[in-house]
Amino acid sequence: MIDIDMRQLSYFLESAETGSFSRAAKSLFVSPQAVSKGVQILEGRLGTPLFDRSNGLHLTEFGAAVRDEARSVFLGLDRIEQIALRYREGDQRVVAVGINPLCLKTHGGTLDVDSLRDAQSALPEIKWKFVEMKGDLLIDEVMRGTLEFGISGSTPSNGAQKTVLSLYPMAAVVSASLSRFRSQASATLRELAECGALSLPGEEAILAPLLDQAPALEPSLRLSPLQIELESDTSAIARGDVFAIRPLQHAQRTIRDEGVLVVPLAHEDGTPVVMPLHLFWRSRELTEAESRFVKHIEDLYRDRSANGEGARYRRPGFTNPLS
Repeated sequence: MIDIDMRQLSYFLESAETGSFSRAAKSLFVSPQAVSKGVQILEGRLGTPLFDRSNGLHLTEFGAAVRDEARSVFLGLDRIEQIALRYREGDQRVVAVGINPLCLKTHGGTLDVDSLRDAQSALPEIKWKFVEMKGDLLIDEVMRGTLEFGISGSTPSNGAQKTVLSLYPMAAVVSASLSRFRSQASATLRELAECGALSLPGEEAILAPLLDQAPALEPSLRLSPLQIELESDTSAIARGDVFAIRPLQHAQRTIRDEGVLVVPLAHEDGTPVVMPLHLFWRSRELTEAESRFVKHIEDLYRDRSANGEGARYRRPGFTNPLS
């Protein structure tokens, strides 16, 4: 049996998820050298490269397979932790809520983690646990019952219940060399289809409704998946090889490359293209505490709407983070 160090496996998984040793190091609070060295040692023990480093950092076919298995390993460890927590806490129930990172304010979304934590004081009989997880994996874990709730733009096609919390506008991330978009307040899906291939973000479920509306959009399978900050494919976007579609507020807050433009998406009639943000759960009868949690999250968004808070729009131009 191969002796695999869990720390090295975590270095690999975080690097695979972020597309960068430096971003993985920042997330794990270690040095980039430690991450790079740990991944090299893991590759030596496995006897096969996990990453292709010839042009950036991209998973090999073997690396992609190991990444999927590593996710399962850490999810299994998380389930063990939850079981141990239940035993430590006695009869106190643990309820796990998965959150797509794109929904969080720290990534340009609208969800404040501190507001979520209010559920703990409002519902002290429940031990609430909040876990960041990407969209497609999040759906799988909710439907398996590992997570009781999910908050994301995409939801299961069946077997789940959901409530729409808000609608958020979408944007195109295109090359700054495309002068046509400098003078336009928005871009349509038809116009984007003429600009090259769509770089997928690794969460195809989020973009599925848009792809259904615009079959002419051609997904790019050549590039690595876009990460939270879109940095892994920014150079390709700047060259004009591909474009991306992301939530508008997220793109405005996180993209800092002057070689790209963030342009609001609009329908042919000029109305913004929006996507729903859902709170969802596997179909079942909710407990009283769970029902109160659903109402708590709904009230958070009702309060935001009543206070006039919402996504801010900007005309296309060089992108800088919002203040």
